[in-house]
This record gives sequence, structure tokens and C-alpha cells, in this order.
Amino acid sequence: VGAFIDECLVSFILVGRRGNRVYDSGTATIKEFRRQGIASKLFEYQMQILTKNAISEYILECIDTNEKAMKLYESKGFSVIRHLDCYRVSKIESKDMKIEEASLQEAAEIEASMLYKPSWQNSYLSYQKDASYHLYKVGKTSVVASERGSVSLINAEDIDSCIAILSHALKKSQTGGLRMINIDSENTKIKKLMEKIGAELFVSQVEMNLFLDQR
Repeated sequence: VGAFIDECLVSFILVGRRGNRVYDSGTATIKEFRRQGIASKLFEYQMQILTKNAISEYILECIDTNEKAMKLYESKGFSVIRHLDCYRVSKIESKDMKIEEASLQEAAEIEASMLYKPSWQNSYLSYQKDASYHLYKVGKTSVVASERGSVSLINAEDIDSCIAILSHALKKSQTGGLRMINIDSENTKIKKLMEKIGAELFVSQVEMNLFLDQR
């Protein structure tokens, strides 16, 4: 949904849909049109559309220092599900290991068995048809990374093996770096992994949701 003034888009909300669930993939308002209640009106208009289309759950992420946005979402009935950390790294030192590339379809099974589930944009359904993504493995340790440097899945059964895989993915990256977006902050094993490779924590977010039938 979008708000227009003289045919110029000044505010929008863009969502993706899977079954009866939606995910906010982008929300913005041009600076000079902020604090006028436009985003709030857009949200209410959007909710009418979602309700008519039998949507039951709305998921979004918000930078945890953006207090105004968080208060807006909470006022609409959203609740915090979990905290997510975002890392980046441009250099990784690792041991030499044989890295195998497996069928990307295996990522769906790996994801299903993981304790800390990937966020919406990191889930198998988000990248399954993107040919730039690859599943790399060393034994039971596995990583899904794209040629653009986005890491969507880290199954760190063995830390040293995981470092070797990430180093391999970094060499394959066309951007010269890796970005590990939306790592569950309660996943202490991945946190230690990020510290060990010298990854930079550049932003933290909260994942929030709203059940429309409870609104």
C-alpha cells in the first residue's frame, strides 16, 4: 500500500505473503512527510486488506534503537518475539579443510532440525529459487551463502569446520565480504563463532508479530 501526493509516492508498506502469513519487507516515508500520521493510516488501510484475505499473522523486524517505530508497532498490537543480531566480516583465517557443496534442497531438512529457526528472509523458502545461493558442508556442519555475500543459514555443529566454510564462502563472495543478518541473539554458539572470526556486530533488531484474530 502507498500514500501519494500529486502522483508522487511519499510513504509505502510492502509485504510478502506465504499462505496466511505476511512479512513486512519494506516500510518508508519521505522525511518531509513524517510525523503526520501517514504511516499509521497506511497500516490501518493495509490491515483491512489483510483481514479480507484471511491473513492470520503479520511479522516484521525493527532496529532496536528505533524507539518511535517500536512504539508505533506496539500501539498496533505487535509483540516482540526475539532479538536478532546482524554481523559482517571481510577477512577470515581458517584451517584448510575439504569443503563439499550439496544440493540446496538439503537446507530445508537442516533448517527443520535447528533449535534456532532462521528469520523469514533467511528461511529456505526465501532463497530456494535463487541460483546464487549454495549449501556448503563439512561433515554435519553446514552453511548456506550467496555469491553476493549473504549468509542465510549457519548450522555450526563444529566451530572450526564452520570457520573453514565461511572462509570458503567469503572467497566466493562477489562483494568482498559476508553479511550474517538476523542471528538469534540467544544462540550463544553462533555469537562465539562471530567473535572468533572477528565479525562486526553492526546492527541489532527485534522480530515482532501480530496475530490478526487477536487484534
